[in-house]
Amino acid sequence: MYLSLDPDGVRTDRIRGALSRYMTHVPEGDRWQWTDLTLGGGPATIIGWTSSFSDTGTIGSPELATAEKGNLAFTHTVDRLVSLVRWMRDRPLETRHEHHATPPTFPLPFGF
Repeated sequence: MYLSLDPDGVRTDRIRGALSRYMTHVPEGDRWQWTDLTLGGGPATIIGWTSSFSDTGTIGSPELATAEKGNLAFTHTVDRLVSLVRWMRDRPLETRHEHHATPPTFPLPFGF
């Protein structure tokens, strides 16, 4: 995305991808823990520090990045975020129902 937003701010001479350690150093890691932005991810994963993912701190093949791909990802992300905000703004509010056996004797937070 950054190549699209500020190409002069990208140090292209330092772009170097590496396979994720969980794919190469963890037995059967390639079977369970894979991630692809277009194809999805494996059935399980363990979240860790990005810097620990690979020898370069990257995921995937950043050397294949282009400003056009970054613009597509950025535009898609913005479109989805706008859609989410509109949905949240326009969705009907659920009616609250009292299910306490004994009503609370203290004020509920947030005006409930």
